[in-house]
Amino acid sequence: PWVSLAFALDRVLFVPARRPPHKHDRALTPGEHRMAMVTLAIAGIPGFDASDAELRRKGPSYTIDTVSAELARLGAGWEIFFLVGADQALELDTWHRIGELAALCTLTPVARPGFRLADLDRLSARLSADVVAKIRSSALDIPPLDVSSTDVRRRIREGKSVEGLVPPAVAEYIRAHGLYR
Repeated sequence: PWVSLAFALDRVLFVPARRPPHKHDRALTPGEHRMAMVTLAIAGIPGFDASDAELRRKGPSYTIDTVSAELARLGAGWEIFFLVGADQALELDTWHRIGELAALCTLTPVARPGFRLADLDRLSARLSADVVAKIRSSALDIPPLDVSSTDVRRRIREGKSVEGLVPPAVAEYIRAHGLYR
């Protein structure tokens, strides 16, 4: 997979959030379903793993807590690259304890449709220039996939196909459990 090659990563860990602080005003698909779909989506891909660490933790899902716990688990000598969609990266300045998080890991924006690397400069209004430079230098500027979870859920509600947007096993799971209808 491209991300492992771009950064020579040993492992890519997918961590569904229990309760993202920025989504406190909307209903979320239960964590066990989101965990199951992630597991199905990455099945058989070497170096890809899923963790329910945030689903087991009480309260909001703060990235700083997850990264700190993972570093403590791994021990010294490991570097964590935290991949985030570029659309979310533009909101990093609102994240809980962002300065500490940026010191603990490499925040890595991944290209999304409509995203321009130059857009990251607007983070400098609330983050230090060196933090913004580090974020910008680690951005993964790949051809973006025009797929969003919002679009997938909308298509399912409208009875449209999601073929090619999600792995077949995930589409079957969604159908079998009546999700997003």
